[in-house]
Amino acid sequence: MNKLIKILNGLEKIITIITGIMILLLTLLISWQVFSRYVLNTGQFWAEELAVISMMWIGFLGAAGALWTDSHIGLNLFVQIFPEFLQLCLGVLRNIILTVFSLILFYNGIILVKRTMGGTLSALGFSIGYSYLIVPASGLLLVLFAIVKLVKEIFDYFDLGVN
Repeated sequence: MNKLIKILNGLEKIITIITGIMILLLTLLISWQVFSRYVLNTGQFWAEELAVISMMWIGFLGAAGALWTDSHIGLNLFVQIFPEFLQLCLGVLRNIILTVFSLILFYNGIILVKRTMGGTLSALGFSIGYSYLIVPASGLLLVLFAIVKLVKEIFDYFDLGVN
């Protein structure tokens, strides 16, 4: 289990690096788009499409990374007032709900990708389905992270040797 957690920590670091690079590129892309529109008087439609796709990828990758590192918005102050066993139950319930939601996201993401593979993005010229690949990919990451966190919480509570 410790080996799996180390692997997932490394995966999360990669996700964070990719997301950070995408945010930097998005900033440059939007700056270029504004410059070209207002200074050069020419619209860059490819930049707009790429910006929308990038924001979607950043959001989904960021959600997966935030789940693993517990850096998402939560009601920790509220949960901490309960006894430890009830905190465990709430944590288990949270991770079960996250797992079910993520499985639904994964399943419907696959359907979305399949249904949109026939269409083409007008400015970028590649299949719309490729831009939606992040939906099932992040759903799979979220499932993996939620299940491992669920098992880890239970192991930690009963002191079964997982750090």
